[in-house]
Amino acid sequence: MEVIKYILGEIKNSDLLFTITIVLLILVVIIILREGIMNFIYFLDKKKTLNSIDNRISKGLTDKRGTYASDKHDMQRFLVKSIVFLIISGMAIIYVLMNLSSLLKSLGF
Repeated sequence: MEVIKYILGEIKNSDLLFTITIVLLILVVIIILREGIMNFIYFLDKKKTLNSIDNRISKGLTDKRGTYASDKHDMQRFLVKSIVFLIISGMAIIYVLMNLSSLLKSLGF
């Protein structure tokens, strides 16, 4: 038990905890950026599908299907999610780039 307390104390006193935290934060930003891009791609696919349905409806080739309104709602939801995720990840990336020199100093480079 004392060995575990000693190891935890050493980790808290060293730069290892800080380095692990920085790496985890970078991974979180990458995941959020990926989610924003994937949501935006889904929005573009859904928009393309809805435009195709709109064209067929205007030509009288098909009737409106029941999920048309819910598809438009999904499209708006994914657009908002992608914008929010991209703004959050962009702000984090800009913050890191503005403080890059102090971040590299604290990591020991």
